[in-house]
Amino acid sequence: MKRALILCALALCLAALPLCARPALAESAAPDFTAVDQYGQAWTLSQQRGRAVLLHFWTTWYAWCDRDLAELEACYLEAGANQGNVLVLGVASPGVRDSASAEEITAFLARRGVTCPVLMDTDGAIYAQYAPVDLPTTYFVSPAGAMLGYCPGPAERNTLRQLVSIASGN
Repeated sequence: MKRALILCALALCLAALPLCARPALAESAAPDFTAVDQYGQAWTLSQQRGRAVLLHFWTTWYAWCDRDLAELEACYLEAGANQGNVLVLGVASPGVRDSASAEEITAFLARRGVTCPVLMDTDGAIYAQYAPVDLPTTYFVSPAGAMLGYCPGPAERNTLRQLVSIASGN
């Protein structure tokens, strides 16, 4: 029942957003992956069941992605810095979708004060599975591991807040 209410609320929220958030295939499983973040911590999506996940795909070379990092960081902090039922992760692809290396991306994040974990998709496999057309793009995965929707292009803080609020049950 709670899951149905969350899905219904998410659908209403997404419908109300100005062409930003778009639903993914209904109830399709989010592609699983394992990747290491800029701190050396490994993350496996399937091990995050029970938590809603925001996956934010971005690159260092695009100005909108750079601007979105502040929004992602604010969302990460407002959601409890991944200590609650919402997990916020960035996804970068060093040497594949981004000419910067993992070390350069880590330095880029540090210069901007970004503490949110950013996964290093070093072989492009995560990008290939999710296939974001625009960068940045934010995907939303339900606590059950279903792909609920995505927001192509820059994600506004209010959009991210709404998604986090729905995932949190607030």
